[in-house]
Amino acid sequence: MSDGFKEFPKIPRLNREIVITEKIDGTNAAIVIERVYDPAGEQLPLVWSVRAQSRNRFLTVEDDQFGFAKWVEENRAALIYALGEGTHFGEWWGKGIQRNYGLDVKRFSLFNTTRWIVREEGKEDRLDASLAEIKANGVSIDVVPVLYRGPWTGNLGYKNDKGEWFKVSEVHDPVWPELEAAQMEVQTLADRIVEVFGGENMSEIVRAELLKVLPFNPRPRFAPNFILEWLKRNGSVAAPGFKHPEGIIVYHTAGDLMFKATVKKDEEWKGKK
Repeated sequence: MSDGFKEFPKIPRLNREIVITEKIDGTNAAIVIERVYDPAGEQLPLVWSVRAQSRNRFLTVEDDQFGFAKWVEENRAALIYALGEGTHFGEWWGKGIQRNYGLDVKRFSLFNTTRWIVREEGKEDRLDASLAEIKANGVSIDVVPVLYRGPWTGNLGYKNDKGEWFKVSEVHDPVWPELEAAQMEVQTLADRIVEVFGGENMSEIVRAELLKVLPFNPRPRFAPNFILEWLKRNGSVAAPGFKHPEGIIVYHTAGDLMFKATVKKDEEWKGKK
């Protein structure tokens, strides 16, 4: 019998890093790779079990879902080599699945970006070497695109001098030397206008108006909403050129929690009829 004591769980800090990835509209899937043991509990040498699963059941080549089990079986050796033991969740998507994304093939995109994307100070993020190797050799596998990594509210900017939105890779850096230079030019221009035309407080009025049309426009914004809007305007990163992406997944690192938001009908429950 329990003594009735129940400890209150620790609460993770809210203001910790979040990772925003593209939510892909396919079918949830996983590759399960396990070592095989004999009945006595001894590990058999170099014997592996590789299974495919959907959201709610294991799949077989005979009882498949959009050909995922068949793909896993065909690429069995490569998947063991690159992924290793574990349950590897991801999205099976592309031709013939949900919105298709204009593709003539199917792909498997892993969810665990922390595991499969290598980060090094001063270098661009890159795929894990073994994963990159099998991808280069023709296995249709990747990781869901990382659209943002940082605080909930980040200094994010919108447009370049052509009125186009920045690329995702350009919205991460809170340091904007181009903005500082442009602001100096605006102030100089405002001062010159006052010299020529006069007018009390004219410099600040002109400066405020000119700042509105600066090509660089970073300011603190709620990152999930900004990135969702960015995705809506720019289209899918997973399938470049496809203009109707589904949405985003927000992963809170300290809480080990995920949240989703969709470009359309985000306020509606998925099962609503």
